[in-house]
Amino acid sequence: MIITITQGYNKRIHRHYKWLLALLFVVALHKFAHGQLYYNQRPGFLKANSQWAFGNGAGLDFNSSPPLSFQSQCRAGEGTASVADPQTGKLLFYWVTTRTATSLFNANHQQMPDGVMGKNSSTTQGCLIVPMIDSPNKYYVFSLYGPTDEPRYPQPFVGTLFYSVVDMTLDNGLGNVVPGKKNILLDTDTLSESMIAIPGDNCDIWLMVHSYRDPQFKAYHITGAGIDRSPIVSTAGKQIQGGGVNSNVSIRSYHAGGMVVSPDRKKLAITASPSELVNLNAPGIAGLLLCQFDPATGLVSNAIQMEDYYYKDSNRIQVSYSPAFSPDNNKLYAGIYHNNSATHQLRQYTISDYDSTAIAKSKKTIHTFLDKNNNNIIGSVSLKLYKDTIYIKEGRLQVTLSAINKPNLDSISCDYQANTVSLQFALTETGELPNEVVYPFPPDTVSKTILDTVICSGWENDLKVRPSQIRAGYTYTWSDNSSDTVFTISKNGIYWVNYGDDCHFKVDTFKVKGGNLVPPVITVNIFELRTIADNYDSYQWMLNGQLLPGATQNTYTVLENGSYQVIVANKQGCVDTSEVYKVTNVNIQLPGDISALIEVWPNPVQEAVFVRAPMPVRLSLSNISGRLIQPQLATHFLSMQELAAGMYLLRIADEDGRLLKVEKLVKVK
Repeated sequence: MIITITQGYNKRIHRHYKWLLALLFVVALHKFAHGQLYYNQRPGFLKANSQWAFGNGAGLDFNSSPPLSFQSQCRAGEGTASVADPQTGKLLFYWVTTRTATSLFNANHQQMPDGVMGKNSSTTQGCLIVPMIDSPNKYYVFSLYGPTDEPRYPQPFVGTLFYSVVDMTLDNGLGNVVPGKKNILLDTDTLSESMIAIPGDNCDIWLMVHSYRDPQFKAYHITGAGIDRSPIVSTAGKQIQGGGVNSNVSIRSYHAGGMVVSPDRKKLAITASPSELVNLNAPGIAGLLLCQFDPATGLVSNAIQMEDYYYKDSNRIQVSYSPAFSPDNNKLYAGIYHNNSATHQLRQYTISDYDSTAIAKSKKTIHTFLDKNNNNIIGSVSLKLYKDTIYIKEGRLQVTLSAINKPNLDSISCDYQANTVSLQFALTETGELPNEVVYPFPPDTVSKTILDTVICSGWENDLKVRPSQIRAGYTYTWSDNSSDTVFTISKNGIYWVNYGDDCHFKVDTFKVKGGNLVPPVITVNIFELRTIADNYDSYQWMLNGQLLPGATQNTYTVLENGSYQVIVANKQGCVDTSEVYKVTNVNIQLPGDISALIEVWPNPVQEAVFVRAPMPVRLSLSNISGRLIQPQLATHFLSMQELAAGMYLLRIADEDGRLLKVEKLVKVK
């Protein structure tokens, strides 16, 4: 926060005074503030996502390097999620979807007592685990019944979203479903198979889903108060289009596919494949969509279609289910299946420049693999970023994972390696990789200390300060326990303000000390200018708005006509500039040009200088920068014996102080 300082209007302050704010910011971040780490690089996230249970008996423990295999009770081609303790990385439970049931298994790989959740269709991201924000031992478990098998499973099962609550303190610490909190209906609006959670900006989480009939994203807001049942709905501009009817089956553009968010939470990608029950030669109906995401509001916008679905004469080009972003947010990876050649291309897109033309030109194929031995590769390639590596499941019958070890690098430098991770206990089919668990960013406190805010004048007016952030829902507490957004200061001292909400809390401390700078006023004595007060610490004279070199004393002897000012300052840092003082009587010649009758000798001079004039005169001597050395004397000679060698100015005036002549003198040893 930057303290905003205002004063009551004062004409002189408005015209001539400047505030010198010596601000030193000392920022202390307590806990973790949002900007320090991407959400998927935070220690709690890495521990909570270190246990993968998925596929057909597959399990991986990433607390070891390389990860260790374990045998899970999963029997699913897709739709799994697992969660570990965010402090220790120990497995807590996992969540499995099959065509006949969804089930919860505890850390002992045993089904929870109330863990059978009901029937489900085959759904890409059909399971999701989200920690409850206000209860660290409780979790929401979301179950999405995707539209893959419509019309095999009639509504209300297809495209429907449910949630339950798991309490880890139940069943002797192994966890169980909370009584009365099972299979709570949340959405029946024909949802697709995509479902993820994204941390918000305000200690909250967004549950993201997508309709399969309409190009709409839905963001359910999860806070400490629970789940807001009214979602934020977005249409992201140019989107993959659905609609229409073919063979008595609605075209479901987003019926299958996966969704993923970038580490900085600013971009979102979703894949979409239309119903397998329709054969379409209709570009634009499905593919890969890249969008921008606002973690503060849950809104999705500015869609770019990066790949297109194509189906004609049994020649299918299809985007795989789950894409992945690079750790630095600048790359996106996805798989493209070619049915006629039984090949799958692993593609890389550079998305740092959010422009459809630039992204299309950046597309590179980093690996091509074959669908060997009926590996059922179509649509089943799944990518998942963990730490700084992207893991790839290349086929449903594959019992290893491949990896992209340097996904931030361009093209083949990203270091794709096949079959790097063994799934020792997997049975025939690995299935989709598990959905990730996200946590809200914890509350943050930012402290700023503003040292010595100098107010140079205006104490006759109210000095008011206000925080730069005035937001609904914020509370404010000042050092006198007042709670307004404006604070009035009447004397020097140290002040502080606490403000924010339950998620963002800020503390500012600042010291105010007035400089008490007396406004400078120029006075004149013949040709010598002086400020009316001598309590300044520095001076700088100006002529016609330009600094006079070397004129840094409290007095200045004018050499020519013009507009003079003086800039003064004190040790507190206060600076002010005087009003303009106009000089008009320098070098005015008297009638008959009396100056021509005035003689000065000797020049150069060693001991004394003499003046012969037809009238009484006054003499004064200054150095070349205008500093007065000898004041005016009614005399016809001046002694220069004690002065150092150099250039001097001799001013000759009449008895009324009118300047008659200025003579440059050279003093020699």
